[in-house]
Amino acid sequence: MTGFAEREASYLRREREGLMGQSTLAAARYVMKRNKGIDAVYLRIFDYTPNVTDNPEEVIPVDRATFMIGDPVGRHFYTMSPTENIALDSVVHLDPNSQEAQRLGSETANFAMMDLQVPVHDLAPELIGQQLQERVIPKFGGGILLQTGRSYHFLGNELFAPKDYFNYLSEWLLSEVVTQIHASLPRVHTPIADVRYVAHSMKRRTTGLRLTTRGRKIFEPRVVAFI
Repeated sequence: MTGFAEREASYLRREREGLMGQSTLAAARYVMKRNKGIDAVYLRIFDYTPNVTDNPEEVIPVDRATFMIGDPVGRHFYTMSPTENIALDSVVHLDPNSQEAQRLGSETANFAMMDLQVPVHDLAPELIGQQLQERVIPKFGGGILLQTGRSYHFLGNELFAPKDYFNYLSEWLLSEVVTQIHASLPRVHTPIADVRYVAHSMKRRTTGLRLTTRGRKIFEPRVVAFI
């Protein structure tokens, strides 16, 4: 490894160490720093109601500077009800002259986001990483694992084009844990992705990750691993 490569690796290691325990907002800023072509993101204000999928959601565009160094979330608290939360939407707008726009052939792209149904456990991040190595990571890259009180969430390092949206969701559903107790018994397929989250994402045509902790959402997502 050259001196430059060693310095780059050391900087990346320190940056990741500093991100451990940080919020979804900090994780998203880390990903945006890596993807300089993003010039705007979108926030969604939502009111979570169990088993209700059609609640109206306000979508708010936020320019890059405001999201990176401003307060993109707090300014909206004054007009929100106590039960509403803010999510970062997966859709982003790209500078048309950026490398990302040229590579993806589009002025819009998606963050790689996912909710997982793997229960919280010390060994869970390793299991998740192993399952993603086969299908998700080779096509869509690795990323950041966040944990709430009883579940995990994923935010990828790389962007993908809108045309690959359903392929992305499919690869997550296919990245399942397969168990077979005995050859005479059928194999059991257990998805690591939250299948209801995937269904909502297919219906909405976007995914999202929560930035705030209000109402029924009492646990703030925090970075626990890099995959």
